[in-house]
Amino acid sequence: MSHQPPTSPDPHPPQLGPDGSSHRAEVGVTPAPARRTRRSAVRVGIVVLAGLVVVVGGGYVVHDRFGREDSGVAACEIIRAGGTITGKPAGSGSDLTEQEYREARDRFENSHNDRLREHGIALVDLAWRLNQMPEAERLPPQDSLGPAATHLTGLRKACADEGVPITAGTN
Repeated sequence: MSHQPPTSPDPHPPQLGPDGSSHRAEVGVTPAPARRTRRSAVRVGIVVLAGLVVVVGGGYVVHDRFGREDSGVAACEIIRAGGTITGKPAGSGSDLTEQEYREARDRFENSHNDRLREHGIALVDLAWRLNQMPEAERLPPQDSLGPAATHLTGLRKACADEGVPITAGTN
């Protein structure tokens, strides 16, 4: 003989709807349409937030890349206007200070153009190395002439490709 435990009365007795059908009330459960609406609102909110992140982030990249002048192009303009690779006036004859070296190097280092960066940094570094030599020995060593000519030609071409042709001798 199997004995079943006594059952307690149903805590949620069936309720009859207007059509006479039985509906069971569920405690703590939101009706399905309200749940779907809430989920939809959350999804829309997430999509809108993601869209804002993309627009704001993309806007910063576009501004950073295209909204301001490239520092390497600015260096090309200094050279075209008669300045030197380091930004000093041509023929100034004064030694290059460490701060001037760093500023000139940063101009090229922060460029978005790979070729301006490569050739500009190489020439600024060469100028710095020559500047560090005793004045009597400042003629470029023979092993520096080939790379200097290569980087000077590369820098002129990169500047011209950016719309800043350098026609006079680069100082």
